[in-house]
Amino acid sequence: MPGTKTTRKPAAKKQPKPKLASRSPRGPLAPDRIASILKALDEAYPAVECALTHRSPWELLVATILSAQCTDVRVNMVTPELFRRFPTPAAMSKTTLRSSKLSSAPPASSTTRPNPSRVRPAR
Repeated sequence: MPGTKTTRKPAAKKQPKPKLASRSPRGPLAPDRIASILKALDEAYPAVECALTHRSPWELLVATILSAQCTDVRVNMVTPELFRRFPTPAAMSKTTLRSSKLSSAPPASSTTRPNPSRVRPAR
């Protein structure tokens, strides 16, 4: 409209976030924070043992990934042959899907259960 002035409010200045005094300059991965977390876990779970058989971080990583698909018992049955054939990440990366198949049953077979609606009585 002619003759009317529009006035704008001045933009509010952004207030800087207050710095937390207890925060370490390295953030959540600060060594003192990690140490306190590990201490608390040791106190809460004093005698924990991993159910997955492994000899290296590489083997534990692979076994952990497989354990999402089946039981730890089945993983421990399959991994010795797997790590005999592919002892390192480099060895596993050079294989093809076809050559990586194990002669034993696939890990997921231990968790698959028959669907009762598909089971037909014998005649």
